[in-house]
Amino acid sequence: MYTNLFKLCGFSQEEINEQKPRIEKTLKIIGSDTKEMIAKAEKNVQANFDCSLEGIRMLLRVLMMELMDAVLSGEEYEKRVYYNWPGLSPLAQAIIVAARGTNVYGSVAKQYLWMTLGNIFDTLDELLDLGELIGQTAGRAHCSEYQAYTAFYERKILPVPTIVVNCGWCCDQGAEVEELCRRLYGYDVTYLDGTNDWEWGSWPNMDERAVEYNANSIKTSVARVKEATGLDITAEIYKTALGEVAQITFGHKTLIDMVSKADPQPISQGDVGLGKLIQGAGTRYPREVIKGINTLIRETKKRIDAGIGVVPKGAPRVYCQTRVLVDQKPMRAIESLGIAIPRMFVDDVHPYEAQPTSYPDDHWKALVEFCFRKPQMSSAEGVLRYWEWVANDQKVDGIIMMHPISCRPFCSPTFMGKDYLEKKTGLPILLVEMDGYDTRNYSAGQIKTRIESFAEVLKANKKMASESN
Repeated sequence: MYTNLFKLCGFSQEEINEQKPRIEKTLKIIGSDTKEMIAKAEKNVQANFDCSLEGIRMLLRVLMMELMDAVLSGEEYEKRVYYNWPGLSPLAQAIIVAARGTNVYGSVAKQYLWMTLGNIFDTLDELLDLGELIGQTAGRAHCSEYQAYTAFYERKILPVPTIVVNCGWCCDQGAEVEELCRRLYGYDVTYLDGTNDWEWGSWPNMDERAVEYNANSIKTSVARVKEATGLDITAEIYKTALGEVAQITFGHKTLIDMVSKADPQPISQGDVGLGKLIQGAGTRYPREVIKGINTLIRETKKRIDAGIGVVPKGAPRVYCQTRVLVDQKPMRAIESLGIAIPRMFVDDVHPYEAQPTSYPDDHWKALVEFCFRKPQMSSAEGVLRYWEWVANDQKVDGIIMMHPISCRPFCSPTFMGKDYLEKKTGLPILLVEMDGYDTRNYSAGQIKTRIESFAEVLKANKKMASESN
């Protein structure tokens, strides 16, 4: 019944046979154990991703393995420690590295659940409905990611952890919902406290007191994890984790650079973003992820050499400043209008982020500095400057500002961003409402309709510019 689905997701027949007990337990727990639900998943995963690409199938296999590990962690491990973003992928990876070979399951489990239940199984809507009934009233702009998170516990899809490390640096809703879940489901939590009220114009300069404060917050949480689980996140473990994150990050950057420079655009941003989702979450399968990204790079190069593209050659280039994380069809709908998307969301690395650390002898301070050099982690003003830099660096013909209704960190600067970027770049800009985790109130078709006339304007502008030259 599920063989074809798992083959689409990179499993061999031998692996399917070997994993059969885990697969069937997982499908039952997530409520996708019928022929109808499996058929729905097969259709959905192929609509979201180009499963003809071996690199994509390899990365989808990682998602499926992470899903099974998360769902079955209650019976396969004695203790569980989850890291919940938004935040620090090197720290998340350090927890995973520290847990290897122990009786402790370490993961960013929540992310892999919404990645798979959204992008593969298409079952998030009912979970969001349930999350709205548990302290997160519908229509009040609660974070849809955390609505799903609450439902994962309520439906017993995600086993109750021993301890959770929750990062409240750029989002207050995560910590608030974590406290709700702690009280409802009975587990320990340690919070990474942050300071995001940066003075306008200060980015990327570091506030020494803020760096020290946040580094101490990490040290406190690491000590709490050791106390609760026995995991000792040493400097050596962190170094190993940082190396794994760096390899995945650099591999993914190579891919997005290839895609952005090619004409025509060789693969969809829906496929490009798969590596980004994993890189941002950390993974229990770093070697497999690196191998998958490298395979996708080789396949992309072959398409570039053959002149194959998902949009016509010479298509207008548009920067989309966010992405739908649980559904890749909206990006494909935009590309179907003949628009190339060289960059999306925060996929690119600003030059400030690549500077050497000022704290070579203190890895936690270096991590804080690295994160606050990311404009999305510092201030709205930093985000505006990042968007301006991407638009100029990529020489785009327009910008689609996707306004994430229920995400406070990315919702806040969007309206300012439209006005700011129009003045700074002179480019045509379209504002479209959406949500990164909740597609109940819009569809790929609706987004396509909203963007059709904008696409025609961009094509006309590009044609007039070429004729004048």
